[in-house]
Parts: sequence; structure tokens; C-alpha cells
Amino acid sequence: MFRTDFDISEDDFANVVNPHNKLISDHIYKEILFQFVAFYIASGYRMNALWEGSLIGHVNSAIESLSCVIFKDNFDSTELKKILSEKYNLTIINENPLTFKETKKGTSDC
Repeated sequence: MFRTDFDISEDDFANVVNPHNKLISDHIYKEILFQFVAFYIASGYRMNALWEGSLIGHVNSAIESLSCVIFKDNFDSTELKKILSEKYNLTIINENPLTFKETKKGTSDC
């Protein structure tokens, strides 16, 4: 469900937003981060696109590069819709404003 109360209490922030942020951080760390950083380093090395530096410096550069990804007009939502439907049991009814229909209960990992 989507919230409509933009002025939330500190308790709501602590009990709702913070746990969601932790869930997202944990997912990125466990499922995405290492594969992405390894790809960043390997491709950068092979393409001669990395400068000498520390491992942690390259890890931070890889993570920072994610903020530079811009989809804008060329974002094809087909794959996203497929994942939302098949893994998370959410079907997009409308894209703006975003609305969903839940197709099943209790089978996803979030």
C-alpha cells in the first residue's frame, strides 16, 4: 500500500521507514552488491578504465556510479512488471499514479 500522510511522526519513521531502509540495504548487500562491484572492477580493468587505487576506493566508485544511471524516457517497464508479478505478486494497474493489484499473498521474501 502507498502512504498518503507525508508528515509522519518520528515513531512512524523509526518503526516503518527505518525497517524498510534496512530491508533494502540488506537485500542490496546480499543479492546485488558483490556481483555489481566485481563486474565494475573487471570491466574497468579490462577496458583500461580504472586508475591505480585501493580496493575500497574502487568499491566506493562502483557504488557511487549507480547514482549516475538514468533511465528517463528509455526505461522499458516490461521486465520490471514481470518481476513484480512473478516474484512479488503485484500487478501494475496504473503507472501514474502507481497503483497495484495483489495477485497472491505470502510467497515473496519481503
